[in-house]
Amino acid sequence: MKPKPFYFATTSRALILAFVSVMAWTELSQAQTGTSASDTGNRANILESVFGLGANFSPLSGMGLSVRQHLAAKLSWMVDGYYAKTTDGSNYSYGLELQYDLILKDRVRFYVLGGASYYYGNQRFTAYNSADGSQYDAFSGNTFTGPTRLGGGFGIETNLIGDDFCILADLVFVSYQPTGEFIPSASGGVHYYFR
Repeated sequence: MKPKPFYFATTSRALILAFVSVMAWTELSQAQTGTSASDTGNRANILESVFGLGANFSPLSGMGLSVRQHLAAKLSWMVDGYYAKTTDGSNYSYGLELQYDLILKDRVRFYVLGGASYYYGNQRFTAYNSADGSQYDAFSGNTFTGPTRLGGGFGIETNLIGDDFCILADLVFVSYQPTGEFIPSASGGVHYYFR
């Protein structure tokens, strides 16, 4: 078995330490999640479904513009994606994430998550026609060696920007397919909630 590089072990420890630190800090913070109805005095009870629009940046569940819904139960879902095309190629990703609340307090939500995504990117290059020696532009296939991603992790959501703007931070464990790499990573996002 090939030993893992030193930076992998150091990065993993740093991510875990950062996540635990954020968890401890938010446990003591007085921010407000905004994911519950504003007409109730107790924001730890979500009485009706709420929706969120924003941006998500995750190697597990994709990146780009996102739409999410927190149900009146302890379950929420999110879909996201982006598409970008330039003269040098195109890139896109799309993904899905499911979250289950473990702790829902007045100001903080802690959850477990599972997700999947697909990443695509190609590049333009100059190809040659062997018959007549002419050149033409061509595009490569997918440049991501592990475009399909599956995994799970833990996350926290709190609002530090106002009552309805929330930020989330996750520690995710991603399996890159078909290469089989397994890498812990951090992800985050920001959303505006409404009914």
